[in-house]
Amino acid sequence: IEKVPLLTKKSGATTQYNDIGRGFKLLRPFGFNEFQGEGGGYLVKFASLYDVDENVVIGSVPASAGKTSITEYGTLDSIGNKLASKRGGELKSSRARETDGFTFYEFEFENPIDKTLPRPGSREATKIVELYELTVAKGRLWSVQATSNNKIFKQHEEALRASIASFVPRL
Repeated sequence: IEKVPLLTKKSGATTQYNDIGRGFKLLRPFGFNEFQGEGGGYLVKFASLYDVDENVVIGSVPASAGKTSITEYGTLDSIGNKLASKRGGELKSSRARETDGFTFYEFEFENPIDKTLPRPGSREATKIVELYELTVAKGRLWSVQATSNNKIFKQHEEALRASIASFVPRL
């Protein structure tokens, strides 16, 4: 497992976010609106003001009994393939990394687009690009999901990848 230092360097595209109550931090995309989950299946969501497809969502559920590492849930490939089939998408890449003493499984998917959502800025989009990572800490399974679509991903890739690389489930 590759050891990767925590990304802490802010850019014009990101800003620091600390959730003291739930004990995590990350660099969030600058200018995205913040929504608290209030039981909606996530803890906090940062949503683009401009495009329905662009979000960063942090989730946390109790870890399965006794599991203290993401590796106890399965191999990188088995989890990646299971997640891809659940999404009806394609696993483009995956890697395991260790950052700040936590093991992360990191995935990139290309998923079908939800044609029912209004897309004023990205009518030509045909796929959802999803960056997704999982880790286990403090008795919880944490997920960070950063999504965009294939028409605008390149413009915001730096901020979305920074959100994934900067997440750590402690302050």
